[in-house]
This record gives sequence, C-alpha cells and structure tokens, in this order.
Amino acid sequence: MGKHKNRGRKNRQKRQKDKQAQGPPDDDDGATATGGSSMLQKIRHSDPQTRLAALTALVHHNYIVNPQESVTLWQAVREQVMDRNLTVATAAVTCLEDVVVRSPSASSDMDLTTAGWYLILLGRAQEAYTQVTASTTEASSMSSTKKDQWISLALACLSALVCLVQENTVVTERLERTASLRRDSFAMLWQWLSYTLQSSNGDCVDLQEQVASLWHTLMEENPGVVQPWYEQEGEASQSMLRSVWDLVKTTESTTTAAATASSTSNPLSDLARLHLMGVVLAAVDQLPLLDPDRKARTLAVQPLLTSLQSYLVLPNAATTTQAEQWVTTFQKAQEQENDCNLEWAVVRQQSIKKEPARAIARRLKQQQQQQDAQKASMEADQPAETEGMEEEVDLQSTITKRGALPENRTDFMQEWQSLLEDWRRHHVALELALEMTANLTSHLGLPPPGEHDMMQVEEGPLDADIRHVFSNYQNLQVLLNQFTAQLWSSTAPLPPVIAQHVSDLQAKVAVCLAHVLAMMGGSETSDGNGLTTLWNDLIRAFDKQPSVAGTMVVALQTQPELCIKVLQPAHVDLFLSYLMADAPLSNDNATRDVVALLGAILCQQDHTREMNQKVCLALLKAGTDAPSKDSPPTSVSIMAETLNVLMDIYGDDDRHPDVFQEMNVLSHFQRTVPIVKQKLNIANDQDADAEFIGEIAMNASRFIQYKKGH
Repeated sequence: MGKHKNRGRKNRQKRQKDKQAQGPPDDDDGATATGGSSMLQKIRHSDPQTRLAALTALVHHNYIVNPQESVTLWQAVREQVMDRNLTVATAAVTCLEDVVVRSPSASSDMDLTTAGWYLILLGRAQEAYTQVTASTTEASSMSSTKKDQWISLALACLSALVCLVQENTVVTERLERTASLRRDSFAMLWQWLSYTLQSSNGDCVDLQEQVASLWHTLMEENPGVVQPWYEQEGEASQSMLRSVWDLVKTTESTTTAAATASSTSNPLSDLARLHLMGVVLAAVDQLPLLDPDRKARTLAVQPLLTSLQSYLVLPNAATTTQAEQWVTTFQKAQEQENDCNLEWAVVRQQSIKKEPARAIARRLKQQQQQQDAQKASMEADQPAETEGMEEEVDLQSTITKRGALPENRTDFMQEWQSLLEDWRRHHVALELALEMTANLTSHLGLPPPGEHDMMQVEEGPLDADIRHVFSNYQNLQVLLNQFTAQLWSSTAPLPPVIAQHVSDLQAKVAVCLAHVLAMMGGSETSDGNGLTTLWNDLIRAFDKQPSVAGTMVVALQTQPELCIKVLQPAHVDLFLSYLMADAPLSNDNATRDVVALLGAILCQQDHTREMNQKVCLALLKAGTDAPSKDSPPTSVSIMAETLNVLMDIYGDDDRHPDVFQEMNVLSHFQRTVPIVKQKLNIANDQDADAEFIGEIAMNASRFIQYKKGH
C-alpha cells in the first residue's frame, strides 16, 4: 500500500511541475492580462506551431499586454518577421499591423517604436520578390506551396506598410529625410507591380491591389516624399510614372457590362486601376511633368478623370434578386447561429455537471425506458389517438435533440460570410472612387482668384480639368436615389451590416454632391428643374440618411431661389423632428448640418412667428450642453454652430424680437459661450475646426454685449 501511495504522490508532483512548465492556459482571462512572460516564451519557442499559435492569439483574442512588458513583447514579435517558417513570419507581420491599427493616434512613443518596423517590412517584401522571381528562372524551381507562402508574406508586408504610412507621421518624416529609403520603396513597388502584370496567377490580384494602394498612399499629399524622389531619381522616376500612366490609360473599367465580359484580358483590377489613377493625378498635381521644351504637360489627365467618373455607378451585383438572397441567407444564418449557440450551451451545462459517463448512460437508459413505457400505455388506452401522440413524441424528441444539427447540413453562416465578402468586393471600387472624387473636388467651391481681396486662392494644376469633367451631378444623383431605394426597400429590408455599408456609401455620395454643387456655384443647369428634382430626392433620402443635410445647405447657399420654389412647411417639420427626437443624436456632423440648414432657411425667406418659435426651440435644445441627465455631453461643434445660426437669425433686430425675448435666447448665450470656450481650451489644438469655433465664440461674446445695449 505504501508503494502505491508514494507512486501516487510522485505522479501528482510530476503533473504539478508539468502544469507550471506549460504556463497558464490560453483561455484564462487572468492569464491574458498578466501573463506577458508566458506569451513571450511561446513567441520565442523552438516549435513553429507554438510560435504560430501565440502570434495568432495576439491578433484574434485581444491579448492584453502589460505596458511594462509591451516593448519586450513587440520586440519578440518583430524578431519573428524574419522567421524561416514563412507562415510564422506572415502571422508576425499581421500582428504588427494590428498593433499599428489599434495604437493610440496621439502616442508619440508608440509612433517611434512602430516607425522602425518600416525598414524591416520593406526588406522582407524585397526578399520575397527575390525568392519568387528566382524560382521562375532556376532549373529547379521551388514548390508552388513555398511560392504561395512567399507571396502571402509579401502581401502581409505591403498591407502593414500601407497602415504605417497612413497612421504614423514619423514614417513620413523618415521617408522625407532618407533618399535610400525612398528609392528602395518605389523600386520595390515597381518590381512587384511588374510581376503581377506578367503573372498568369489569378491569386496575384490582391497583391497587385496592395502594391497600388501603397503607391497611392505614398504619393497622395506627400510632396516632401514625392518631389525629392522625382528629382533625385531622374529618368528612372519619370519612366515609372509614364509607364503607370500608359498602363492606366489602356486598361478598361470593368464596371460596364461590355468591359465585364472582357475583364479576363485586363491586366489591372478595378481597385488597382483606381489607386494607380490616384498615383498619376498626385504626380501631375505635385510634379513639373513637362515636355522637353517645358511648355506643356506630358500627361493628360482629362481622360483619367472621365474614367474615374465612370466608376460612380452601382455595381451589377446590387440587384433586387440578389438583395432578396442576402436577406434569406442572413435569416437562415441567424437561425443556424442560434442553434449552434444552444448546442454550445448544452455542452457547457454538461461539462459543468461533470457527470460520469456511467451515470450519463444509466440516466439516458432510464429516460428511454420511461418513454417506451409511456408510449405503450398510451397505445393501449387510446388507440384512436396513436397517430397524434406519435407526432407529439417525435416533436419532443426533436426538441431534446435541438442543437445536434446533421453533419451534412448547409453551412449558412459560412455562405452568409461569402455573400458579405462578395458585397464588399463589388463595392470597394465604388467606395474608393467616391473618396477620390470628394478629395479632388473638396477645395473647388472656394472663390476663384481675384474675386475676394481677403482670400487669394491659387489655381492648381488639376483644377481646370476637374471643373470641366465634374460639371454636372446627374450620376451622383442616380447613385443617391439607388441607395435610398435600397434603404427603403419594404419587400427585402437589407441585413444590418449591409444597410450600414449602404448608408456609409450614401453619405460619401452626399459629400461629393455638396462639393460639385459648391463648385458649380450659381450656374444654371441644362435642365431647369434639375435642382428642384435634386432637392426632392435629398428630402426622400434625409429620413434614412440625415448626413445629406450638408448637401442641402450647399444647395440653398448656391441656389437661394430653392426656398421660394420648392421648400415646404413639411420639410421644415422633418428637420425639426430630427433635432427634437427623444433619443440622443449620434451623428454630430449631421446634427450640425441640420442646425445650419434651419438657419439658412430662416435667413433666406420670410416666415411666420410660429415657425420662428419652433425653430428657436429646436436650436436651443440642440445647443444645450447635456440637456438631460441621461444625455451625453453635446459636441462643441454643435454648440458653436447653434450660436452662429442664432446670431444670423436674430442679428436682424426686426426678425421676431419678441420670440428672442420670450425664449430667453440671450440667457442661453450667457450660459453657453463660457462652456464653448472651456471645451475649446480642452480640445486638441490640431482640430481643424478649432479656429472657426474660436471665432464664433468671440463673435458670440460681442453679440451678448450688443443685445445688452438694446
């Protein structure tokens, strides 16, 4: 007996030592918060599968890193970028990208840490290109699996480089200072782009799009990077840009039906072509791309702008039949997910019970005997109702087995994810085209040079071409109405994820419309009723998409006669209902635009005392800081815009002064102006609206003194 006891004690001690050596389990919440040293050991483990699992956990399980150990941990992850196991190296790159995306934007220490990763990722992408191209020339080429692993590593590195350039200003500063870093970056991009154009492998589409995206990111609004590279590299940089321009010019868009049929012959995908169009446009805007006589531009951009405009159409994938398929698949996926959750809940309950297998078998046998006895008794006593009772027993059996889905079932959750990916893939080109259009037209609503003495706006190299190409808004109006129809669909309401994406796309359309209207100014359209129709379309879109209010403000500013021609009291009531809603307003930009819209309406047309009173009440509610205990603090931009609008309305002493007195507007100013100044002092100095808000606060203080004197 003593030997058995000693043996049991030794076994327990051995198991305890093994447990301590293994460290805490991966799913232990406490371990993820404090077990940095354990994770560090796993990342540097000799087994590649252990390293891979640890890196994957960092990305997918929101691993909480102790700030004191974060530097050491990210150093270990950075080391794995150079791992000989390419799968581990790819996971490490993905982990670094996740760190860049999740790191605070104002963290200078983190920017310095992550900026050093650029050179490592760039070198790894260059190595991947060397390995992949060498495999095609050597007699004994590498296996297709190894080649795919190198391409996957390059794809991950390019994606991480895009995030670094977009999120980290230190990277941009280093690119501006270091000529070799600029040269190697653009050379690597040209090498990979050439490879994707020559490759017959369809899997290179993602790689091509990431190359074009990084090139576009480096070129856009980075003159400190682009101009030195262009001047120092000379003929090499000019040759690259001319080749990119020729490539974009000769490639067709696949948004039309004819182009879609021949899309297999196109060397560029739509997304890659749009990014490379952005490269050419940025080059023309920032570089002296002139002919040898330096008299004319060597790159004509009007065809590119016209091609960009051709992407502003709804993809063929967004049909009514497919919308119904999205809804049906989404509903089935939700039901299947609920069943799986129920199954997991049952499994969890059984594991909590920790019931021995013998006891489970005994209990199930007893249940089966009871069911058989009950069924035999019912058959003997009530033979006439046997059929109905069999159905009831079958139903009960189905209920008890719910969650144990057949093995050969259709995985609707996976099918829904595939449909969602298809949706995003079909709309990503449209989304990028809208963003590029908004950027190109954002500054063209300003007065032309010489019109105002206070503001001299220099004409840019692209401005004339942009005004010529984007001289109408019909295609944007069509997009607006198509998205409105999708959001209002009663036969097949969109799933929440797709509905949110449609709403975001429609908001981008509204921004582009506002820029184009501001660019057109007061010019008449070919269709006399064009703006009237556009206004009515915006009214229909407003209920589902309040952000179109900004477009409506621009429409009233550029076409004041709209207030007389088409504005109705019901429209004003629609805007008021938005501001007076009981639920907190979640979209600060839309709320600010609605406030400005109501101000523009009241300042541009004569109105009744009743309307003035209702609008004033809504403005005071919108501009009050935290109007109720349960309300979040009001944005300083909304409070400032409200003050600005109230000054515009009641700056005219003849515009309903009795309402001004009755609603205690002056008291509102006296309470709100100090709060706005306080919030402005706390806010970030880099805020683009800080100067404008400060000017409003100063004018509001003067307004208070003016009204006190009356």
